[in-house]
Amino acid sequence: DARDLYDVFTDPKYFDVPADRVVLLTATPDEKRHAQKATRENVLKALHEAFAKTGGTDTVILGWFGRGAFAGDSTALFTTDTVFKERAKTAVLGSDLEKDLRAAEDKKIVLLMDVHFKGYD
Repeated sequence: DARDLYDVFTDPKYFDVPADRVVLLTATPDEKRHAQKATRENVLKALHEAFAKTGGTDTVILGWFGRGAFAGDSTALFTTDTVFKERAKTAVLGSDLEKDLRAAEDKKIVLLMDVHFKGYD
C-alpha cells in the first residue's frame, strides 16, 4: 500500500526521508500525509519532478498500486481520472513514461508495482 511505503520512508526509525522528498498520490484524500489526487496529470508531473530533482547518487523509488488494462498494444495504468473506454488517452501509458525514463538512464530506479488486470479485455 502506498500509504505504508510513505510511512516507512518518512519515519526516522527507518529511512527518515524528508516529507518534501516523498510524493504520495492516492485516490482518496489523506491530509496527514499531504497526499495529492492520483490523476494522470499529477502522476506524470510527480515522475518528471522526481527525476529532475535527483542526482546521480540518489535512488528514485516508484510504487504503483492499482488497476490497469491493455489499450491496443500498450499497457494502460489507471489513475483516478481514467475513463475505461478512453483509456488510450486518459490512462498512463508506457509511451507517457518513456521520455522521463530514458532521460533518467543514469539514475538508480526501484519500481514496485502491484497492478490488477483481471477482468479487462
